[in-house]
Amino acid sequence: MIDTEPAIEEMSPMLGLLAELGIEAGKPFDPDERMTVLLTEAARQGRDEMLVTAFASDRPDRIAWPDRTWEWASLRPENGTFEREGSLDVEARDRWFIQAIIASPAMFGRAVGQGSVYWLGLRDADGTYLDGARSYRLRVPLPVPAGLFWSLTAYDAQTRSEVDADQGQAALRSLFDKLDPDGADSVDCTSAPPNLTAPRAAGSRPCRAGAGSAASASTAPSSLPSTAPGSPATSNPSPGRGNPPPRRRSTAPRPYRARGRAPAASLNPRAETVSDSGHS
Repeated sequence: MIDTEPAIEEMSPMLGLLAELGIEAGKPFDPDERMTVLLTEAARQGRDEMLVTAFASDRPDRIAWPDRTWEWASLRPENGTFEREGSLDVEARDRWFIQAIIASPAMFGRAVGQGSVYWLGLRDADGTYLDGARSYRLRVPLPVPAGLFWSLTAYDAQTRSEVDADQGQAALRSLFDKLDPDGADSVDCTSAPPNLTAPRAAGSRPCRAGAGSAASASTAPSSLPSTAPGSPATSNPSPGRGNPPPRRRSTAPRPYRARGRAPAASLNPRAETVSDSGHS
């Protein structure tokens, strides 16, 4: 890549570090066995450290609501370059790179009625990391205050790609799936591993979603906190797309990313473990 891509001035520090290792444009790179072992281990450790930044961060500003485990996928809402006054937020940049790579200002803003917003669900309501061998239910109050759409997607924390779900899709999307049946106060989005069905809440009924994806609508009054515009806990500009999605084959930990476009207000979705398959 260094041979084919032009040298960019802002990348000169990184190019300098690579040059110290013998990696330079137009020159062969043939590390000996010792160097190969060192570089391989360094790459592994570097990736692991970035995964910790992405999925096990302890930054206080990552939390979207104080009484929920939802996190902001991007830690910097000001722009798409992770710049803050006087410096660059390197941790926020690394976190987003390992999660998604592509960045745009329209993806990070939190102003009501503008762009889109992403929430990241890594843990259930008890604070336990999500597990592909368990069943989950995410109850989303209706109507979701999204101007264009809201969606819920399941990702694999190791590959950072969508999970390999039996139904051929890893997302529930309001543009394509009927997620707001008439008369319903909330919609339950559920996920379960193969051969295990996630139970629906009492009083709920199935609603049309993508083939095999689990969703039901409840006509019972929602017990979730108020989502009125201007509430300190609901001042973000996006819909509540955030936790359990379709079923997956892998049992590795999985994050769920919630996304919405130009909502008028925000809401507080809650995820909970509803059953498991032998895990304590």
